[in-house]
Amino acid sequence: MYILIVEKFLKSEIVNDYVEACHILNQNNVPEVGDRPLDEFKLLVENSDYNCCIVKNKTVVGFVICFQDNKTSTSFLTEQNHKNFIEIQRKVNNFLYIDRIAVNENYRGQSIGKEIYQHVEKFAIVNNIEFLTAEINILPKKNEISFKFHEKNGFMEFSTKKYSDDYEVSFQKKNLI
Repeated sequence: MYILIVEKFLKSEIVNDYVEACHILNQNNVPEVGDRPLDEFKLLVENSDYNCCIVKNKTVVGFVICFQDNKTSTSFLTEQNHKNFIEIQRKVNNFLYIDRIAVNENYRGQSIGKEIYQHVEKFAIVNNIEFLTAEINILPKKNEISFKFHEKNGFMEFSTKKYSDDYEVSFQKKNLI
């Protein structure tokens, strides 16, 4: 585990001390992020290629979980029937998929999301990854905050996918090279 001081915040891998707090934050942000039982959330963390959480005063205020376009992640996410990763993989090569990011509503507007994405980008660049990818919900409710955040951070829509009458997403990517 590594911990880095980021102004008043700590950045850490999501370890046992923080996984349940990250899960609670995840669940507090449904439907903007996908609903996951704790055991499935732990599997995502354990199998991710990159993850981190931001902690202030022993409180998790934000986290991210990412998967690289590689055999191990592809095998895991295919086994999990992760539709969005599979759909992105059909259209993009050499990417890091941002599966989920959440920031505690009491800490929004303090650049925590931007800080998290800077760490994600550093990981991607060090690992020669060409694109960051993500999906944003259009249905059941359009996530306007996420659209604005991703646009501000250099992401562009490259596709959409409607899985059902009540589930549609926008696929976003950012070129790093």
